[in-house]
Amino acid sequence: MRQGAARSGAWAPLLLVGVFFGPVGLFGCAGVFGPAGADVPTQPDLAPLEDLRVEHQAPEPPSVRVSADYEFLVANELAREGRHEEALAAYLRVLALDPEAPVWLHMVDLAAKLNRPAEALEFAEHAWDGGNRQLPLRLFLGSLYAEQQEVDAAREVLTDDEGDPVSPDAAVILSSAYFAIQQFEAARDVAVWLEANEPDQVRGILLLSAAMEGLGDPATAERILRDGLAEHPSDIRLYLAIAESRRNRGDRIGELGVYNEILAINPEHHATLIAKADAEIELGQRRAAVETLETIERAHPTDLRATLRLAFLDYEDEAWERAEGRFARAFAVLPQQSELAFFLGVVRREAGKPDDALAVLDAIEPGQDRYVDARIQVADLYEERGDLARAIDSLDRALLAEQRRAVQLYRSSLRARAGERDGAISDLEALLVPEHPDVEVLYQIGLLHGEGGRGSEALTWMERVLEADGRHAAALNYVGYALAEQGEDLDQAELLISRALEVRPEDGFITDSLGWVFFQRAKPLLERGHESEARSWLLRAETELLRAESLSGGDPVISEHLGDVYRALGRAPEALARYEDAMARGHRPVEQPDLEKKLEALREEMSRP
Repeated sequence: MRQGAARSGAWAPLLLVGVFFGPVGLFGCAGVFGPAGADVPTQPDLAPLEDLRVEHQAPEPPSVRVSADYEFLVANELAREGRHEEALAAYLRVLALDPEAPVWLHMVDLAAKLNRPAEALEFAEHAWDGGNRQLPLRLFLGSLYAEQQEVDAAREVLTDDEGDPVSPDAAVILSSAYFAIQQFEAARDVAVWLEANEPDQVRGILLLSAAMEGLGDPATAERILRDGLAEHPSDIRLYLAIAESRRNRGDRIGELGVYNEILAINPEHHATLIAKADAEIELGQRRAAVETLETIERAHPTDLRATLRLAFLDYEDEAWERAEGRFARAFAVLPQQSELAFFLGVVRREAGKPDDALAVLDAIEPGQDRYVDARIQVADLYEERGDLARAIDSLDRALLAEQRRAVQLYRSSLRARAGERDGAISDLEALLVPEHPDVEVLYQIGLLHGEGGRGSEALTWMERVLEADGRHAAALNYVGYALAEQGEDLDQAELLISRALEVRPEDGFITDSLGWVFFQRAKPLLERGHESEARSWLLRAETELLRAESLSGGDPVISEHLGDVYRALGRAPEALARYEDAMARGHRPVEQPDLEKKLEALREEMSRP
């Protein structure tokens, strides 16, 4: 038996302590140096230490044995009081007084309770090397060795001289060691022994089936489980193992069938309902999944997992009121969960409750999950109210927590809208790295220059975008539309816009630009009296602009462009309707400086006899 050394592995095996050894401790109390396993009370009726001191008035004989006995009593009393650290120190004093004292098992128990696995293993190995072969010690050592995949060591303590497991629990631990290193044949042999020696239980059946799965024989694995059901017809663990086997084989329909078998026995079996809902969601059976999850909600109202799954399904379906109710119910139980607070805020916003949304989103604190996302949502809400100062402040707080590029871009756009255009441009320029051109930042800088009336600077930045990415659809459209607006180099304008449409063929605003190029081609022809040729271009412009309107859902600039086309075609009533529509949609004076003049002029023209 090799001696224990300090280890840094997981302490999971100590969870087996409660399973194998019960709540009174790892091995109970063996009495004052009684032999391991002696027939003595597990918890001696010891008087409090102060009473012991009063009762023993006579001086103690100068015997090491007596002193060790006294320290042992002290250690037991400390352990009884839950003072584990002090108790362990007392047992160590016992050993200092009497190196042969059988206290190792008590020390194992205390080290386990103190969550110190290396010490527990070291003490256990001392007990083993001292000749202790109690079953609890075997199981404890075996579980630790199995966890660390030390299979030879586990086998030594868990089997007898004939190589058979010393108990059914030992067989379970040993098989887990074999599974961990994929020795499925050895695991199968142990499972066969377990099934034979524990015929009234299903552990052997489950382990044998798992071993056959590991050996690549799922059909035999399922047959073993089905045979087990003949002996244990209502044991749901066997059904669940069959369902897992079907899932591992990719047979989700078969898996669902097994869950239905279980639910026929126990219609409200919690774990089965959850697994069934998962399978239905993965199979795209949303309606069935909702029904299953609602069954869980009714039968197990404290199960927030079902409530949250339904909440997210409601979220995907944009059923905001139902989603809000479920997120709110979960959040009331788990108010510390910032993830719940975030989604509750989002659905309240979508449900048209901005004040309620702000209240919950604003309460998410720095360092919590979704803090930055919450600050973005808060900024959106303030932006919708026109309170750009608070929106910018919210983004400033987000950037203190995390320098996220999307937040920086959003903040710069708000600064520009708040009249801080030059400051926004400076912020964006600070994001640029010469050797790695960021086309989105370059593009946004160009837009801001354009919005500030600095057209030549805007085009310079857009050219930088196209140097870095020749297929940047927005930049291609920007330059093409700028050329079209000027009525210059319309061939180049059409080429650039056509290239943009190759990238984004369903973009209504790029389609509008193409229609505008066609209109601009018609204008000089009309001025020169080439009405037939001009009409051809105007009709092409109308086609593209109507398509742009359909793709975009409507826009004041597109409406104005259609009005210009209809006016050029001599269709004054249609032109008037389009100009009025552009005004009703909220025309943008920077982009449409002449719209009101056009509308007034056309009305005056149409009023003449």
